[in-house]
Amino acid sequence: MSSTIRLPDILANWPCQLSINPHHEKVSMESHKWMEDYKVLPEHAQARFNRCDFPLLVALAYPDVCEEQLRIISDFHMWFFLFDEITDVKSGKTTGELSENVINTMRDPSNPLPRSVENPTFLEMSQDLWLRVYSFSVPKSAQDLFVYTKEYIEDVVTEAEDRDKKYVRNVANYFDIRRGTAAPMVIYFLGLLHVELPDEVLNHPSVQKLTELAGDLIAIHNDIYSYNIERVHGTHGHNLVTVVMKEKTLRVQAAVDYCAAMFHQISAEFLDRLGNLPKFTPEEEKALKIHCACILNWPVALDEWSFLSQRYFESERFQIRRTRTLNLAVQKEGWEYDTISPRVEV
Repeated sequence: MSSTIRLPDILANWPCQLSINPHHEKVSMESHKWMEDYKVLPEHAQARFNRCDFPLLVALAYPDVCEEQLRIISDFHMWFFLFDEITDVKSGKTTGELSENVINTMRDPSNPLPRSVENPTFLEMSQDLWLRVYSFSVPKSAQDLFVYTKEYIEDVVTEAEDRDKKYVRNVANYFDIRRGTAAPMVIYFLGLLHVELPDEVLNHPSVQKLTELAGDLIAIHNDIYSYNIERVHGTHGHNLVTVVMKEKTLRVQAAVDYCAAMFHQISAEFLDRLGNLPKFTPEEEKALKIHCACILNWPVALDEWSFLSQRYFESERFQIRRTRTLNLAVQKEGWEYDTISPRVEV
């Protein structure tokens, strides 16, 4: 097996210009302070978390929202990725217990928090965040965000249960859960908090398929870039590269290239559908335009942030961006998915 991975430039011809929200610096400082004040993570883990610079991702992904909305979205991403950080080291059972409490807090953050629970400070964060979400948002958009965040959390529980069993899914079944754990509808509705996108528009077959394709692009892009660091932590069983390796009997580079080919195939259909959407009322068109701008911009924002932050490539990120090559990480002991047979699925 090769000791390096070559990253394909999957966004070479993507039709979207990168921009950044003008409120980024102020909101970034406020959002980091908001999270750090809760002291959920120990100091060394908090420092590592800060190097991921999630407020930068938000500022790139939502360049046109107002300062108040940007702050909510930034805090949401800090909370969202913190949940991911916490549950990555939990069993399916303990993830399920935390998730139930988080969902109850999201549903009605005005209720008193439960006592004598694990991760109580995270629930306090959840309460503060969701009170502000409901206060700022159009009611329907807030409710939609709750529904999709709940689905994401439930799929994270399933991911943790898979991890307990060292269970690698096939490609079709992987996308069934990855469309939840990648949380595309969550990140898209964060851009719609200030407007109402009617169900008649969102559930129109053309819009629904376009949004699904956009989410698949986010998942594939993320899995290609995150695969190496996930090998280090033993979480790469829930990664398309590993899934393709197991199903197609491929080595790492061939699996990465296969994923890139999937990205290009899906992106071609996505861009074609984006240019051929049906017409709606002027008010519906306004909300749909915001939605489409967001789903078109997200891959560019994700790509740029991946090389500016230390989330995936750490201190070597600039060199990796120049060369598109990185050293293949050693798999965490006991989590060598290359030697684990997938469960037979029917």
